[in-house]
Amino acid sequence: MGTMITFAMQVVVMGVAGSGKTTLGKALADRLDLPFFDADDFHSEANKAKMIKGIALTDSDRASWLAALAKLLQDNQSKGRGLVLAASCLKKNYRTELFKDKPGGIKEAGEEKEVKSESKQALINLIYLESDQDQIMQRLAGRKDHFFPSSLIESQFQTLEVPVPEENDKVNLIKIPSALTLDEKIALAAAKIEANSRQFG
Repeated sequence: MGTMITFAMQVVVMGVAGSGKTTLGKALADRLDLPFFDADDFHSEANKAKMIKGIALTDSDRASWLAALAKLLQDNQSKGRGLVLAASCLKKNYRTELFKDKPGGIKEAGEEKEVKSESKQALINLIYLESDQDQIMQRLAGRKDHFFPSSLIESQFQTLEVPVPEENDKVNLIKIPSALTLDEKIALAAAKIEANSRQFG
């Protein structure tokens, strides 16, 4: 009997604050029938307090946040479950941390780590929402409910390292142009995700 491989469909939507990650992520989660998670919810209270004051987070502030997100992906993968996650992950090293090779599952106490007849792998799609700084400024100026001050937008664009396909060969990179309407963005992202999953039949 050969090994059966179950793929957990993971979709990570990235971009600067105000690029529409949450909106697109929720729409894709509905369309793909997957649970939606917002990376903002995984920040510590201390990090949230800093952001409200307009203080940019340091890499050490982000370490526990990235670890929590990586665990979320790992836990879902080990259960063979998919998800959609909206996360800024602007720097290459944040994305490496998020997608780094994780063991094939979490070992239960007292369980021998045998080669299981079923292997669970993640099928990772990274959706990068391209964005224009002026557009984002205008969009966020109109938002009342968001804790992200416009002073941090500039630091977002300075921090941004645009993802490239060579960065991670396990990840299917999908770039979405900022000029598209939301419906066009959803349709393009869904079509590319479906094309990617087809090769795994």
